[in-house]
Amino acid sequence: MLLCIWIGLNDVAGQNTAPVLDAIGDKSVNELESLTFSATASDSDLPEQTLTFSLDAASISAGMNISSAGAFSWTPSESQGGAVYPVTVTVTDNGTGPDNLSDSETINITVAEVNTAPVLGAIGNKNVNEQSTLSFTATATDLDLPAQTLTFSLDAASISAGMSISSAGVFSWTPSESQGGSVYPVTVTVTDNGTGLDNLSDSETINITVAEVNDAPVVGDIAGQTIAEGGTFSTINLDDYVTDPDHADSEMTWTATGQSQLTVTISASRVATITAPSAEWNGSEEITFRATDPGGLFDSDAAVFAMTAENDAPVVGDIAGQTIAEGGTFSTINLDDYVTDPDHADSEMSWTATGQSQLTVTISAGRVATISIPSADWSGS
Repeated sequence: MLLCIWIGLNDVAGQNTAPVLDAIGDKSVNELESLTFSATASDSDLPEQTLTFSLDAASISAGMNISSAGAFSWTPSESQGGAVYPVTVTVTDNGTGPDNLSDSETINITVAEVNTAPVLGAIGNKNVNEQSTLSFTATATDLDLPAQTLTFSLDAASISAGMSISSAGVFSWTPSESQGGSVYPVTVTVTDNGTGLDNLSDSETINITVAEVNDAPVVGDIAGQTIAEGGTFSTINLDDYVTDPDHADSEMTWTATGQSQLTVTISASRVATITAPSAEWNGSEEITFRATDPGGLFDSDAAVFAMTAENDAPVVGDIAGQTIAEGGTFSTINLDDYVTDPDHADSEMSWTATGQSQLTVTISAGRVATISIPSADWSGS
């Protein structure tokens, strides 16, 4: 018996089989962070075909790309946060036939909105003189959209007396006299109002150098003095009238100017003594006292010192007596020659003669005394 078996084979030569894209699934990523994954696929065709990966052009969002080998990469921008982006990944073979075959998957990529820390613009160290104002405006940038409110502040532990900064970043400080000659670190911070467990911030610690500056001394009101002629002016302790934030009283150099007849002596201990030219002097003079510090800065104050006139008695000197022969004539006496008065001229003197009983004394308007005897034969004294 003859058994014939026919085995029939369909002719499938040249038939291309589509590749199969492995499941990718939806993805999530934070804005400004990179999302990467590798797409894979299989193809049963033999000989083995080349599979090429691509993104559907209509589904691509800015920045997305995939390599031909399936490596996907995307870093969403700040403005892309808070949204979902569908994208279609396709794998295509290079089989023969009227068309290459492919497989695709559309995935959704969710981009989370994330708070980005602000960036404080560089401030740098500063210099200022004591009792002068230092001011600057701190600036910062923040990539978050919508734009956040940035608030500036100073670290409480770093604040020196008088420092301040506005919420908008305007810093101001006028160091006091006592703060001169030192360096003051201070921390400037900018903070956003972003969402999340904590607002984010950025800080910079700067050093502010405060230079010591010489301040002029201040001379207070030195009281004038008025005394009677022949009196003595009170001494003046000049230390009582000067203040200087930088120097001790003992470092002050004092001078006195303006006097022409009064004499001013200033001792090593800065006590001023004012002396009249004579016991009979009267009048007034304005004296300016000036204090100069070691740095050459100075201040001054003027005061009037006066002596009021007092009427001093005239002093009559020794008028010589005369002895002449009977019948003779006494010499006249020019009384101006015998009187001194610190307050009045000779012409202001009024003269009188007393004590005579027989002799006659006549004093002329020119203050000349004439002595006459009662008769030519008179004798006596």
